[in-house]
Amino acid sequence: LIDAGISARALQKRLAMMGMRISDLTEAILTHTHSDHANGTAMQALADHQIPFRCHPTHENQLSAREGFLSLKEAGLVLHYGDDSFHSGVGVEIAPIRLRHGAGLTFGFRINHRLSRSGMIGSIAYFADLGCWNDRLVRLPQWLLWMTSDSPTCSTVQPVNHSTAPTPF
Repeated sequence: LIDAGISARALQKRLAMMGMRISDLTEAILTHTHSDHANGTAMQALADHQIPFRCHPTHENQLSAREGFLSLKEAGLVLHYGDDSFHSGVGVEIAPIRLRHGAGLTFGFRINHRLSRSGMIGSIAYFADLGCWNDRLVRLPQWLLWMTSDSPTCSTVQPVNHSTAPTPF
């Protein structure tokens, strides 16, 4: 799950539409701390189901007073990502990409997954709240982009690593 910005009830309904339950999730990853990306009741539901919650270390101060986050923290379910790629519990490599969006650090993610039958690596990228995209984002090689926008202003992309793509696993 990338971001948990809807209520626990809405999350349960949306997962049910896909034939899933919260307990089917293996991890939640946070892009940034705005309330429409980190909802307290959703974080509490993650804690109740022992679902790890991964965020950047700087996000913790902003989340520390939010309902549900303390439960995740007390249960040892808060994991961190930094500037380098990391592996999720479902066998995917995730590369954080810094984005501009309001105050605090905001990240998008490139997600690589080895396709079992062919052995090829498939990739998708997730960027939330860009406002609009720029030429650098379009030039990133072989990226399928899922972009959402709730801002009328343009943002720029600042990759965390200087390579054009994370190292395949």
